[in-house]
Amino acid sequence: MTYCSECGVDVPQGTLYCSNCGSQIEGQNQQPSQPENYIEVPKYASNQDVGRQNVHSSIQKPVRRSKAGKIVAIVLIVLIVSSGASFLASSHKYDLQADRTYAYGSETIPTNLAFDFDVGSAEVIFQFNSSPVEDFVSIDASFDFSYRGGEERSLEEIYTIDWETSESLVYFHVYQEDWFNWAMWDQTVITVSLRTDIVYDLDIDTGSGNIIATISKNVSFVNLDIHTGSGSIDLYLDENSKVSSDLILNAGSGNIRLNINNTDVKNTVDISTGSGSLYLNIDGLNLTESLNLNTGSGSIDIVAVNSQLMGSFNSDTGYGSVRYNLINTTLGGDLNVNIGSGGFSLISEDLSLLNDVYWNIDGSSGNINLDITQHHSLGGLISGNIETGSGRITTQLDMNSTTVPSNWECDVGSGDVEFDLSQSSEYNYADEILTSLSYDGTSGFNIHFETGSGGITIIA
Repeated sequence: MTYCSECGVDVPQGTLYCSNCGSQIEGQNQQPSQPENYIEVPKYASNQDVGRQNVHSSIQKPVRRSKAGKIVAIVLIVLIVSSGASFLASSHKYDLQADRTYAYGSETIPTNLAFDFDVGSAEVIFQFNSSPVEDFVSIDASFDFSYRGGEERSLEEIYTIDWETSESLVYFHVYQEDWFNWAMWDQTVITVSLRTDIVYDLDIDTGSGNIIATISKNVSFVNLDIHTGSGSIDLYLDENSKVSSDLILNAGSGNIRLNINNTDVKNTVDISTGSGSLYLNIDGLNLTESLNLNTGSGSIDIVAVNSQLMGSFNSDTGYGSVRYNLINTTLGGDLNVNIGSGGFSLISEDLSLLNDVYWNIDGSSGNINLDITQHHSLGGLISGNIETGSGRITTQLDMNSTTVPSNWECDVGSGDVEFDLSQSSEYNYADEILTSLSYDGTSGFNIHFETGSGGITIIA
């Protein structure tokens, strides 16, 4: 038995290199008696030693697992890609185009109409005939599908379309079958035509897709209720339209646009969207009860001209800005604005009051800007509190203080209060309070401004 002079390990007689440390064994010069074999040299053997000798030893060649794993992964990727390509190559692509007309006629006038459309990304359009026609309800649907895989389907296998009727109710229902999947492309347009000479109680509901409704002149409703799970709502109410109860627009996600021209709504207007923005363009709305606007995230924009808003006016947004433009409009109720995050802008010109009202505008963060133009008496007192947690409040007044008395009280957490008075002789200023000489607390504006951080500027 021979010992390694470097590490002391026993090595067999005739061994040239130590299998433990790789050092050359002194005094061993004879060649091995077995045939030469290539082996994996231990990491601690030097390149110089490896170059000098081919060594036969009992050390087995290690398996290179990492390389083998990479080969397996590459093979799997190739198989997956090949399988997908093979599926796309072997699967059939089906196209289906169809037009359908559904009409409802009866001896009984269906005043209560309900529509439920579960039609993917379809667009649903409501229109009114300019003159009475034979059918109470007419529906024209254009279906356009394209899908790959599976088997060819008929329209009836894609959609279930049915009517439910009673003496006063007509319920039109369209919904997709369970097999409808992501591989199908759907472009469907459904046009619903109604008569102008019937007072409908109209309920429209769609799971997804857009709803567009254009209401002709002189059309009356009991209720007008429109809901969409995802998608936008566009509603236009033309001259002399009437809703004898509630107008409700609700979108789970998507924008809502409402245009009103000389329309009467006897109860409330409720407009809300979970995510999206609200746009209201109102000219000549006579609203008996409250106007309620709500968005989880998104802005609220309203322009009201020549309108009568007899109830409270409420806006609530979790995130987004709120902008009001009120021109020649009469207010009969309070104004409430709640903003989670975002600014508020109010532009008013020649408001009128039926009675005293209260303005409560609460912003957690963001600037508040008021631009008030008043050329005649309000007819009552607007009192209120306008507050922002962080941001600046700016108020620009264009009014004759002797005709429109006012009192503006300012409270600033950090920042400054600044008054820019072009007619300073008409106001008293003391302790951050600006009061017109004609103010007696019974008519005009009596507003308290408060900001946690930021300044307050009043330009009069």
